[in-house]
Amino acid sequence: MGVGAGWVGTAGGQEPATVACSGQRVSAIRVDTRAPSVTGVRGIPVVAGIARTVHVTTKPSVVTRLLVLRVGQPCTELRRMESERILRAQPFIAAATVEAVPDGMGGVVLEVSTIDEVAAVFGAVVQARGPSISGLKLGDANWGGQGISAVGGWRHADALRDGFAFRATDYEFLGRPYQATVIARRDPLGGQLHADIQRPFLTDLQRVAWRAQEGTADDYVRFVDPAGAVHANRLTRNYADVGGVGRIGPPGRLALVGLSLSHESERPGAVPVVLTDSGVRDDPASPLSGRYTARAASRVNALLGYRNLKFIRTTGLGGLRAVRDVPSGIEVGTLIGKSASFLGSSTRDVLVGGDVYAGHATATSAAWLQLTGEGRRDLGTQTWETVLGSGRAGLHQRVGAGQTLVSAVEWSGGWNVGVPFRVTLAGNDGGVRGMPENEEQGGRRVIARLEDRWAMESPVGTLASLGLAAFANAGWLWAGDAPYGTTTPGRYSVGISLLAAVPARSPRVWRLDIALPSTPDHRVRLSVRLSTSDWTSTFWREPRDISVARERSVPVSLFGWP
Repeated sequence: MGVGAGWVGTAGGQEPATVACSGQRVSAIRVDTRAPSVTGVRGIPVVAGIARTVHVTTKPSVVTRLLVLRVGQPCTELRRMESERILRAQPFIAAATVEAVPDGMGGVVLEVSTIDEVAAVFGAVVQARGPSISGLKLGDANWGGQGISAVGGWRHADALRDGFAFRATDYEFLGRPYQATVIARRDPLGGQLHADIQRPFLTDLQRVAWRAQEGTADDYVRFVDPAGAVHANRLTRNYADVGGVGRIGPPGRLALVGLSLSHESERPGAVPVVLTDSGVRDDPASPLSGRYTARAASRVNALLGYRNLKFIRTTGLGGLRAVRDVPSGIEVGTLIGKSASFLGSSTRDVLVGGDVYAGHATATSAAWLQLTGEGRRDLGTQTWETVLGSGRAGLHQRVGAGQTLVSAVEWSGGWNVGVPFRVTLAGNDGGVRGMPENEEQGGRRVIARLEDRWAMESPVGTLASLGLAAFANAGWLWAGDAPYGTTTPGRYSVGISLLAAVPARSPRVWRLDIALPSTPDHRVRLSVRLSTSDWTSTFWREPRDISVARERSVPVSLFGWP
C-alpha cells in the first residue's frame, strides 16, 4: 500500500461519495496498491504478513505513471475511464478502479486502487520415466513491484541438447510509458535472440506511438510422414524494423497514419533432418529437400488504421469474475510495404498485411469477429506468395448468475507458402483440446468450440475464484499444399475443466482440462493438461503454427503495435 501525489483525509473516517468528472481540477492523486491475497486474509494477521513478505506490491509511482490524468489537470470522465482501463490491461495488475471524490475546495482527489496479479512464476514438467523432472520455469512477473517481468526456464530433451530460455519485459522503461523486451532462448533445436523498445498505442488519447526491434530466430518446423517418422526443416530469420504512427481525429473515432522501414531475410536449412530416438540425422532424400529458397527484402511500409470503438465494462465474460473492458465497434489496420533497392533489398515485391476487428458488447454479452492476414506479391512473376490468414468469430453470453456460454469458430491457413509451414489439430495451441501431437498436419484448419462455464461460490472468499466448465470441440483439416498434408474427417473431443483465478477478480484463468479426443487410430486416450490463459487485453491470440510463418516485421495488429 502506498501514497501517490497527495493525500486527503476525511472527517470521521468516512469515505466521501464519488462524483463524475466534469472539468474539476485534480488536486491530488491517492494510490492504494494491494497484494493479490491480502484482501482475503486481512483478518488473519500472520497469513497477511506472510503474503506481504513473499509479494512486493506494485509501487504507487508505477501506477501513477500509467494514468492519463495528472495533478493540476481538469478531470474528465474520458480520462478517468481510460486511466482505469489502462491499469486493468497491465499483465501485473488483476483489478483496478479510479474514482473521483470532492476535495472540499471545488476540485477532486483521484482515488486509485489496484490489486496485483500473483507475481511468482513457477512451472515444472513431471514424467514417470527418468528424469522425473524434465522442465522448470521460474521468475517474477512484477520484479520489486516495478512492473518488470523476468522469467527463465529449462527443459530436458532425451536425444537433443537441453533448452534454456530467458525473457524480460519492462512495462515502464526509463520511467516512461515505454515497453522494452529482451529474449534469449536456446531450444533443443533452434533458438531466438530478440530486443525491442516501443511506445505502444495504449489509449486513443495518445498522439503518437512507435517501435524499434531487431532479432534472429531459428525455427525447426516439424512434419510427420505416413509411417510416423518426424521430419524437420530449419528456417532462420533475421529481422529489424523501426517506425511510428500518429493519430488523426478525436478519441473514439480516429485514424492512424505512419511509416516504417524494415528488413527481413529467410534462409531455409541446406538439408532437412529427421528426428529419431537417438538424435538428429540429415535427410537429403526427404520431399522437403530443395522445396524452399532463401530470400531477403528491405522495405518502406505505409501504416494505416481506422478505429471507431467504445469500451463496455463487463464482469465474468473474460475469466471467472474479472472486470473486462470489451471493445464495441470496428477497428481496421493495414500495412503496405514496397521493396526498396536503395535499402539493399535483393527482391522486388509488395507486402500487404492487415487485421480487422468488429464487435458488439453489452454488460452481459460480447460478440466479435477478428481477422488477420498477410501476403507477398512478387513483381517479377506477378504471383502472390506466402498468403497466411487466421480468424475467430465468437460469442460470450451470461445466461445466469455465474454461468457463461462460450462459443467460437476459428480458422487458420496458408496458400503458396514459401517457408516451412503446416497447421495441426494438436490441442496445445489452437487445435482440438486433448488431441495429441504429431498425428496429422495440413495447410488449412477449422475449429469449432462450445463451452458452458460456471463460476462457483468460493470457499476462500476473495483469495480466488473457482469454476467448472464442460466443453466440446470439433476440428477439420485440409491438406492444402503442406508437405505430408492430409485431409481429415471431423476430429472431436469432449471433457470437463476445473478453473481457478487468483486473486478472485483476475482475468488470468488456470484450467485443468480432462479431455477425451477422437484419434485417427480410434484408441481411447484420456488427456489431462494444466494450462493458463490471460484474457487481459484480447479474447484470442493467433496460434503459434501460423504466427511462426509470418514476417516478424509485420504487426499482427496495428493497434497492438506500435
